[in-house]
Amino acid sequence: MHRTAIIGVSGPRAHGHATAYRTIKNGRVVAVSSRQEGAAERFLHEAEVRATPYRDHLTMLEAERPDVVHLNTPPDARLELLRDCERYGVRGVIVEKPLGIDGQDARAMRAFAATTSLKVVVNHQLHFHPRRQALMRLLTEGLLGTVRLIDASAGDNLAYQGTHTIQALLAFAAEEPRQVFATVSGSDGLAENSKRHYAPDACVAQVTFASGLEGIIRCGTNAPRTPSPQATRKFHHKRIAVHGSRGYLTWSMWGWETFVEGRYETGTHDYYVEDALGQAGLVTALFDWLDGRAASHPLCLDRSLSEFELLLALYESATDRVPIALPHSPRADILDDLRKALR
Repeated sequence: MHRTAIIGVSGPRAHGHATAYRTIKNGRVVAVSSRQEGAAERFLHEAEVRATPYRDHLTMLEAERPDVVHLNTPPDARLELLRDCERYGVRGVIVEKPLGIDGQDARAMRAFAATTSLKVVVNHQLHFHPRRQALMRLLTEGLLGTVRLIDASAGDNLAYQGTHTIQALLAFAAEEPRQVFATVSGSDGLAENSKRHYAPDACVAQVTFASGLEGIIRCGTNAPRTPSPQATRKFHHKRIAVHGSRGYLTWSMWGWETFVEGRYETGTHDYYVEDALGQAGLVTALFDWLDGRAASHPLCLDRSLSEFELLLALYESATDRVPIALPHSPRADILDDLRKALR
């Protein structure tokens, strides 16, 4: 039985973790920590979890010695917390996205990844949604033929939902990108905020792959909205469409459609049910990696760092107004350059 702990319980994602453990058979939450007085206790009561609350994460790590830790903190604290987990013998960490915000974050995280023994995955639970997994199998089985275009979008900006969008694009493409060419607009999302998630308000990017496959990324105020009565908030508008030589598929948070071998099908799903199952699938895949039943994890740190570096290359393309060849080492202060360009 894997002993797990959660650092940071004030947001909705921590509740998503707690819900997932209701269906996970080989792991349980034994402790949670929050710097806010009473927050850990409130979380345990609301989530109906029997675990020990802590105010200080170091005290928790020393006392509980968990196998796995969920990190739900602002981006600027994540690297320090990963080092704390490593120091206290944690074996696996599930860290919230984004991994960081600026180029210096990517560089520091790359250096950490090169030496750590931690098995780290980024919490893109959407990848493990049962509907997403079923649609991805259509590609792996070749039922769409040669994939020509992938259009991925999200109603929120690149810091909040862009990493989900880029991860979805690369997962469905199943090959490495070779170039990105982008434009961005709007600086409201670059202003100081409590969550320290900074990004332009809108973006459009063209991602080119070696095979000739083209990808389109749209995030923020310019992204298409999902025509569903359930899609009432910005983060509800994540969507991906894949067009192949023999058919197509689309996925959104609330529904799906396919045209495969001349047959059209469509349907709906409950995002929150899918999300609980997706979160459980992500955690279980980490347990399989820790226990040697899997060679790696599709959301492992190295893979997620490549996705983060693509996002930063997008910023650099928009700032310099040129295509950027991939892979690409980002400038340390690309966010400051972006702010200046949007003034």
